[in-house]
Amino acid sequence: MAGTTANNQLGVSVIIATRNRAAELRVTLESLRHQSFEADSYEVVVVANGCSDDTASVLGDLATKMNLVPEYLDHAGKSAALNRGMQLAGGQLLVFTDDDVLFSQSWLAEFSRASHTYRDAAGFCGPITPLYPKETPLWIRQHPFRVPGFAEVSLPASEPQPCPWYLLPFGPNFAVRAERARGLLFRTDLGASDANGPISCEDSDFASRFREMAGPIWFLPDALVGHRVRSEQITVPWMLERAFTLGRSLIAQRIPETSCHPPAWYVNWHPAYWNDFDHNLIINFILGQLSQCERRQVECNHIAAEIRQLLPKIVPRNFSASLSKSAEIFVISETCEALNYLL
Repeated sequence: MAGTTANNQLGVSVIIATRNRAAELRVTLESLRHQSFEADSYEVVVVANGCSDDTASVLGDLATKMNLVPEYLDHAGKSAALNRGMQLAGGQLLVFTDDDVLFSQSWLAEFSRASHTYRDAAGFCGPITPLYPKETPLWIRQHPFRVPGFAEVSLPASEPQPCPWYLLPFGPNFAVRAERARGLLFRTDLGASDANGPISCEDSDFASRFREMAGPIWFLPDALVGHRVRSEQITVPWMLERAFTLGRSLIAQRIPETSCHPPAWYVNWHPAYWNDFDHNLIINFILGQLSQCERRQVECNHIAAEIRQLLPKIVPRNFSASLSKSAEIFVISETCEALNYLL
C-alpha cells in the first residue's frame, strides 16, 4: 500500500469520498499538499464513487506529487466509499474529510500531536468554518441553520478538551484511532447514494456509535478546516431542500438499518412516535416537509392538515424565539400557516 513503511508505522491516513467534483477535489488535494506535517508520515486515500467527470485525471495528476492512494467504485455511495477507504488505509489514525475543504497548515500535525498526547481519547475533531461566497447575506452567516446546513462546528475553547455530550463531529473534520474503530463501518443506508438519494447523517451516526464503543472524542481548537459553500447553497430553495433532507436523514438514523427509506409523507405522524425526537429535528423536518408539499404538490392538502394538528402537540411555544427568522424566511405558501403554531 502506498505510504506504508516496512514496520507498518504510517502515522495518518486521510480518507476522502468523492463523486463528480473534480475541480473542487483538485483544490482540496492541493491544500493538503501544503501541510506542515512530514509528507512521508501520511497518505491520502481518495475513493471515487460513481464518478463520470474528470476525477480520474485529477487523481492521476496528483499521484506523483503526494502520497496518494486512489480507488474507484463503479456505483454512487458515500458510505460504501468511506468503508472502502478504511479498508485501504494503513495509518494508525484515520482522519476523515470531504472533497470541498481547505485546511490550516498545521491540521494534520494537530491531530498527530493530540493522538500521542491524549492517550485516553479514542477520536478527535476540530472546528469547521463555512467559507461563504462573498455575496452571502449576513442573515445566512448568522442564522442557526448554518450549523446543520453548512457543517459549522465551533466551541469556545482555547485548549484541547473532551467534546460535550451534544457535540458530534461532522464529516469534514474528524479522526479515529484505527485500532479502536476496528469492525465499525458506516451505515450504507445512510449517506448519499443511488439507492438512498441525498440521505445524510452517515458521519454523525458513525461518530455516535464510535464514541459509545471506543471512548471519548476530543475537540482540538487548532485543527481548523474551512468548508467551501457553493453559490447555489445560499438560496432559500436550497436551504429548504437541505432542511427536508436533514429531517428525513435524522429520522432514518433513528430507525434500524434498512435497505431503503420511504418518502417522508409516509412517516408515522402519530405524536407518540415523535416524543423522543429532538425539537431541532422536528423543526428541520417540518420546514422541509412544507417545502416539499409546495414543490411536489404531493398530497399537499392532506399533509398540511396533518402538520397543523401535529405541531401544537410536539413543539413547545417557548422554542419560537430562535425560529422567528426561520418563520420569516420559510414562508413559501399557504401551507406555512402551520408555522403560526410556533409564534
